[in-house]
Amino acid sequence: MNNAGQIVAAILAAGVCGGVCAGQVVGGFDTSRGGAFSFTESAYAAGARSALSTHFSPTFTSASVLTPEFLGGLDVLIITSASQNNAAITPLSGDEQAALGAFLAGGGRAILIPDNDTFSGAASAANASILSAVGMSAAGTLSGTQTANLSPLDSPLASGPFGDVTTFTTLFPGWISNTGAGQVVARHAANNQVAAAVLDNGALGAGSGRVVVFTDTAAMDFTFANNDTVFLNAFAWVVVPTPGGAGLLAYGVLLAARRRRG
Repeated sequence: MNNAGQIVAAILAAGVCGGVCAGQVVGGFDTSRGGAFSFTESAYAAGARSALSTHFSPTFTSASVLTPEFLGGLDVLIITSASQNNAAITPLSGDEQAALGAFLAGGGRAILIPDNDTFSGAASAANASILSAVGMSAAGTLSGTQTANLSPLDSPLASGPFGDVTTFTTLFPGWISNTGAGQVVARHAANNQVAAAVLDNGALGAGSGRVVVFTDTAAMDFTFANNDTVFLNAFAWVVVPTPGGAGLLAYGVLLAARRRRG
């Protein structure tokens, strides 16, 4: 663990978050729906889950369907539109889209990961279904390994308790073609299209929770350069539920502690 990670772990262990940052219930699709890219169950996301466990001590839970009951037991939802390299999840049904919208409107938080629009015949439909609740849309395909440039550099993904970075890595990504109420925080170096966006508290209506949207499943693959820092910064930002709350204070303390140690 690097110095930044040690600082974060120590502060969380000391209880500065008052139970807000630590002990989150993180949910996602099980492997019957999410396949090889199920965040909560797949081997692909094992490194990301391990890092969250180290720093935040979450509980992971899974389901094949996004019901109000399942979402009601979560703090954070993490789902992707891909289930295999060449297969998409079954697109969210109308009921699932409504349940996700209600979850976010009620303060639920999420990391949503659509992908490119050609990895599967159902890719576009799957992408659209997981982004409908946040008023965004995705499109396009870039080939091979691509660099995403983070900007502005004081955004929560570029500058957070786990470090300051300027880029992260994607693999055959798509991009966000309509950001809705979101703030752009990364663009692909290859075409300047949006690689990541965030929605702050209240962006979807009074009381709505924070959301981060990446455009490639590689966001949760920590073998790629800087993806661990970016994803952990994203999660740390997402789990702060309300402005001015204990979690926001803790997030500020984490940043100050890390920066004092440079």
